[in-house]
Amino acid sequence: MKKAGIYVLGILLSLTAVAQDLPDTVRWMDFSQVRADFFKEKKPILIYLYSDDCDSCSMMQSLSFENGEVAKYINYYFYPIKFDAKTYDTVTFFNGEKFVHQPTQKYHSLVRLFLKDSIHFPALVMFNKYAQGQVFYGFRDRDHIFPILIYYAEQVYTTTKFNDFEKVYYKTYPPGMRQVFSRLFIRWQDINKLDSLEAKKGKLIFVDVYDRLRVSPTIMRMQDYNNPIIAAYLNTHFYPVTVEARGEDTVVFHGKKFGPSQRYPYHELAISMLDGHMKFPAFLIFDQNYKLLDREQIFLMPDDFYKLITYFGDGYYQKMTLQEYLKNYSQQLEPKLKQIRKFYVGK
Repeated sequence: MKKAGIYVLGILLSLTAVAQDLPDTVRWMDFSQVRADFFKEKKPILIYLYSDDCDSCSMMQSLSFENGEVAKYINYYFYPIKFDAKTYDTVTFFNGEKFVHQPTQKYHSLVRLFLKDSIHFPALVMFNKYAQGQVFYGFRDRDHIFPILIYYAEQVYTTTKFNDFEKVYYKTYPPGMRQVFSRLFIRWQDINKLDSLEAKKGKLIFVDVYDRLRVSPTIMRMQDYNNPIIAAYLNTHFYPVTVEARGEDTVVFHGKKFGPSQRYPYHELAISMLDGHMKFPAFLIFDQNYKLLDREQIFLMPDDFYKLITYFGDGYYQKMTLQEYLKNYSQQLEPKLKQIRKFYVGK
């Protein structure tokens, strides 16, 4: 089976020092251990439900959970639990309730709690950091388990439905492709030259604070910023610039020099712009006088992103709230939004 060609996730883990010490297979935990650790650090929880008589489960174990790249990612970002659907062990759930395997039932009662009347394997039960759960059925190889993992690890669920995220993920990282080539529509400007550019034309400033060790920011760069419709708008109404969150160069922004931090693994300008809250994706919008108009640290689908930048780019932020803009101008926006959606849904 081929691997997705960009290997962004492999790069992510190889550049993270702590990940180098993680095992190449998933370090499974039990419910009591996860319950205790979750109160210390609220990471998402992955529960893998399997049955010994399930061939797809055996394949998923060997091709996904014993894949070093997948295992390291899970071990670092999740609390993973592997649960045999036919076990006769008594299990104490996170809320303290005990579940057993009734002699008259084929599967453990905890399985019935998760899967209800749709019991088939393999199945992944994912809980986000707020203990909200969702079930994903069926065999998932390396290419097809990563969208789920990233969706939860990078908290994309706070803004975007999984089915929508999955579309733009595969548009960016098609399964089996050796490499993805993307024409660059957006014209990124040199951040060091912003002062001279502003003196000439006086546009708004769009700043993408980019962390190369995260996947969802890369998807936004390729599917949002570089969508031909969105890129044309950004090029016309903004000076789009990038701040490398982990950059090592000294840069000048609004007449002040910033370099790599001596205390943290981030650039001083990224830390300053995000007030030390290093959550990604992240972008900011400034006016011609470098006044901060908006800072977002969320994943947005391309059509939602377009709504936001037109609110600022067309000057509506000076007249009304964003909610009023979306309510009053939804019909005018729709033709462009349809064009934007074509690039990731194909229709």
